Amino acid sequence: MLSVLQSGCIVVSSNKSCPPAKECAKTPQVSATIAEIDAAGKLHTDSAKLEVYRVIARKPNLTEQERIYLLNVAQRELHTDTAKKEVLMILINNQPQPTPPQPDEEVVEGENVTQ
Repeated sequence: MLSVLQSGCIVVSSNKSCPPAKECAKTPQVSATIAEIDAAGKLHTDSAKLEVYRVIARKPNLTEQERIYLLNVAQRELHTDTAKKEVLMILINNQPQPTPPQPDEEVVEGENVTQ
């Protein structure tokens, strides 16, 4: 069930489990983002869907799973090529920042030494 409150909030509630063909998200953050994408897909107008997809696409550090899922849903749910392209371009321009590699640690005479 999807409700849009007058304050602009989207409330999602469901008692369904993930369908077998759809891989369930493993972390709460990913699950929340996937649920947000699904809720946006149930909005009635392309402009409303696009507005939510833009916000999601601009989130920092989206996982690969979230990015792919958003792109697939946007391609399926949006009707104009311009809207589909806009979501794609936002995702391209919002690449996740790589995490710096952690220095290797080496144990020397019972002490941890960072190389």
